Amino acid sequence: MFRKFSVSLAALMLALACLQGCNRQREIVGEVFIVTKGGQNVRLGLVEVRAFPESQIKPFISQKLKEAEAQRPALEEAVTEAQRHYEQAKANARAATNDYLDAELGERMSALSTRFSREDSAREKLTELNDAEGKLAYLSAPEFFFAGLPQGVASARTNADGKFTLTVPRSGKYALAARAQREVFGSTEFYYWMVWVEADGATKVTLGNTNLMVENSPDTVVGALDPVITKE
Repeated sequence: MFRKFSVSLAALMLALACLQGCNRQREIVGEVFIVTKGGQNVRLGLVEVRAFPESQIKPFISQKLKEAEAQRPALEEAVTEAQRHYEQAKANARAATNDYLDAELGERMSALSTRFSREDSAREKLTELNDAEGKLAYLSAPEFFFAGLPQGVASARTNADGKFTLTVPRSGKYALAARAQREVFGSTEFYYWMVWVEADGATKVTLGNTNLMVENSPDTVVGALDPVITKE
């Protein structure tokens, strides 16, 4: 009889432990959609949504911000230098055009060749300027913060209606990250989200136009991050 009681007590304790473990898990349900300029609600299917605990995502974002600040001065200088070279090349091209228009008939071919050469140079300098500006802009772009994201603790893909369900291992604060793309009239639109959700509070989240990941948005993890974190 004592053995039966011991076995029953052990089974009860195991059941309680399992129940406690199950209670520590939380379901986060949500949907991903975009409202077009025409007012159409487009639900995005097959979008991967990943969950990151606060203790994992904060150090990652903090490190990305430090990397951005370390790279920014050199890139800003490169943009300034590229802008100067482009302005000079434009001035040279304008001067060559004026020389061509003022040239005597016998000098027109030589002047035209110089004009074409300087216009080509101006286009090259514009390409270099655009490239430098793109590298600088990348430091604030969603792609920069999504590059190298850790695995996270849970992930799910949206269904055809744009809905998803994530099961996280414990309560607390999580960052949900997702990115999607859509073909629109021959071009591709890209969408990024990285928002906070409290797993022990409201566990329904909508990823839509209002909380897209854009620069300085307070609704995103990066925009809402306390600046002191970057000084740790």
